[in-house]
Order: sequence, then C-alpha cells, then structure tokens
Amino acid sequence: SYRCATAGEPGRTVRWNLNLPAAGRYEVVVRYPQDSHTSQSVPYTVRHDGGKTVVRLDQRVWGGRWVKLGDFRFAAGTGQVTVTTDGSRVAVDAVKATRWPGGS
Repeated sequence: SYRCATAGEPGRTVRWNLNLPAAGRYEVVVRYPQDSHTSQSVPYTVRHDGGKTVVRLDQRVWGGRWVKLGDFRFAAGTGQVTVTTDGSRVAVDAVKATRWPGGS
C-alpha cells in the first residue's frame, strides 16, 4: 500500500530511516504509484555522510517502478529519506538502499 497527500495539504512529511547495516556507498531508489495527477516536482531529501541532497521528481512519470535518487555514502546505522509536501498531490510508497559491491 502507499500514502497520498491530496492537493491543499502543505507541510505533510513522510520519513524513512534507513538504519543501514554497514558503512559504504549505496544506491538509493524510490517507488511511487502511477498517477497522472501527482506533482511535477516532489522533493526527496536524502541525508547522508556528505550532508543532505534534494532530488526533485516528476511523479507523473515512472510510477510503478524503482526510480534512482543517486549514490550516497552512509555510516552504519544512518541514512534518511524525507518527502515534505508543498500543497500539491504527492504519493509515496517505498525507499530502497542497495550497497555497492565492496562498499566503495
């Protein structure tokens, strides 16, 4: 199942704490449902060893599949991805972090 914030609900936040088992570089991807009425600019904030990175996704495309936010370094037990709505329709489903082979 997934969560959806309808238009007119600014400031709602969804947070995924990754709690990664080992330090290293990870590919971080997200998934959201196919919906042509969602926002064109959904801000995903990734908190990692280097600080934080905001990646904006157009949720009208690529729904129903894994979409890459980027590759980031994390310490063991850390990592977080958040989405905060701006008042437009936003849907969220899942986040996945996969450690690069060798962790480098």
